[in-house]
Amino acid sequence: MTVVLDSSALVKRYVDEPNQEVVRSLNEGLVVSDVVRVEVPSALWRKHRHRELDDTQIRVLIALFEEDWSSRETGDPVFSSIAMSVDVLGSAAVHVGRHGLRALDGIQLATALLAQHHLGGIRFACFDDRLRLAAQREGLALIP
Repeated sequence: MTVVLDSSALVKRYVDEPNQEVVRSLNEGLVVSDVVRVEVPSALWRKHRHRELDDTQIRVLIALFEEDWSSRETGDPVFSSIAMSVDVLGSAAVHVGRHGLRALDGIQLATALLAQHHLGGIRFACFDDRLRLAAQREGLALIP
């Protein structure tokens, strides 16, 4: 099974949050948008600024994410990524209007829809209510 994870899901691989066990149980066929390259560190640093992570924790978690990101090119990848291509951005531009999404959520949805188109039978893991509703309306199977 292929699972496309948005940033809200991917962060749960690194930080203890509700539903972390759902995400951490996913170990094969993981796909992400290239936008997570910025969104995940941003979310981790936000937790540090809000004092949810201390200095040691943030360094460890950023290093773990960087290692996972690098594995896409250097061996056994934790996940593969889909580039923010012209097709993804064009689709995202349509979906932000159709579903009232923020820009990056539009990119996440467009990425999942592109994966669905090319791979079929994907499941989309996300924990943002508006993005989940949009994905459901577009016919994507959701996790959880």
